[in-house]
Amino acid sequence: MSDEPQSAQGVEQFIQQLRDKGVETGQREADRLVEEARKMALEIVQKANGEADEMKAKIKKDIEQDKAASEAALKLAFRDTVLRLKSEITSRFAAQVKNLVSETMHDRESLLALILEVVREILTKDIETQPIEILISPEIIRGTEFSEHPQADLLSTLTQQLSSAMLRQEIEIKVGGDHTEGIRIRLIDKDLEIELTEQTISDLLLKHVLPRFRARLEGMVR
Repeated sequence: MSDEPQSAQGVEQFIQQLRDKGVETGQREADRLVEEARKMALEIVQKANGEADEMKAKIKKDIEQDKAASEAALKLAFRDTVLRLKSEITSRFAAQVKNLVSETMHDRESLLALILEVVREILTKDIETQPIEILISPEIIRGTEFSEHPQADLLSTLTQQLSSAMLRQEIEIKVGGDHTEGIRIRLIDKDLEIELTEQTISDLLLKHVLPRFRARLEGMVR
């Protein structure tokens, strides 16, 4: 009978030992799992932080590139706008010069002054007497006639103004053909012709005034 309590006690101790070992093993396993979970969580956080840093760097780089591209595009657009503005202003200036020349070519007093100035310049340059022919286009004659004063037409007035020169030198003033443009002053003996048309006068004026106008424009529009 005494052996049975001892056997039961031994069984209980054995069971307790198994239980203790099981608890200890379970605790170690739990500790291992917790450590692995902690390491895994740390790795995940580190990876996430790394990816976040990379993303931040990429976003920053993209922003800087976009900013640089935007600034370059703005500079290009501004330059193109300035160039277009300069071109438009220059074109308008040239158009105004041409309009002024056109008005002058259809204004009797201005036209008379122009022809007389050219003829007088020729007379001062050419010592030898030589015939001069002045051809005036029908369009100019029609545009400068005064219907209420027929006697004051361009040809009559021009003849009167050059009467003294015509006494010294052979000067013929006449209306040109339908294809005659502007005014043509010919030195017959020298086979030389001076062409005074809206185009030639405009080109001559613009050749001299455009460079100065552009220089002033450069100082005003940059």
